[in-house]
Amino acid sequence: MTLDDLKLMPGLPLQLQFHHTEDIRERSRLVGYLAGTSLLVTTPVTNGGPRPARPQDKINVRFFSNETNSAVAFSTEVIHVSMVPFPCLHLRYPNAIATDEIRRAVRIEVKQIASLQVNGEKIPATIVDLSTGGCRLESRHDHLRSGDQLIITVKLEVANISRVLNLKGEVRTVLDSCRLPDCVAAYGVLFGELPEQEQLILHAYVYTHLR
Repeated sequence: MTLDDLKLMPGLPLQLQFHHTEDIRERSRLVGYLAGTSLLVTTPVTNGGPRPARPQDKINVRFFSNETNSAVAFSTEVIHVSMVPFPCLHLRYPNAIATDEIRRAVRIEVKQIASLQVNGEKIPATIVDLSTGGCRLESRHDHLRSGDQLIITVKLEVANISRVLNLKGEVRTVLDSCRLPDCVAAYGVLFGELPEQEQLILHAYVYTHLR
């Protein structure tokens, strides 16, 4: 599979990880691309202005592809930096890409109030779709990043009994659109290994709603 197979559209949210700051993933958007030649992306903003970049800077690029329903990553380098008519980077077209399927199970649409524990902070959120392997969260808080570890506390009703689950997971994607009117950020979360009791409750809840 090549990047061109994904049928990418302008405006696609990207995460750029510069090799000299590997612990930071910076937000960007796809402006366009010419297959086999280069990609044009917006320059990430830091401290109120475009982040410094120069040709030959090595970058890892990550995004979520609706075409393959997966996370996509590839390595590239800056081949040109432009400030006019807006700050943007020309990136070398990748020879290969890697994909990692996110949605491994059928999802149900829900609207469940939840509480997130991330880095010692509690954040209110709403689960808007749910599967046995992950969920989509929407929140008024927009500072979560891909790779963040979290615990989702949510109350689910199974067989007329309410049960509180604490689901450990990881933010895999920062999504670009919200379904709820008061949402400012949406996240795709992949659950980690769950205790057997929580797995049973989650499976029962999902498949009851599927019926």
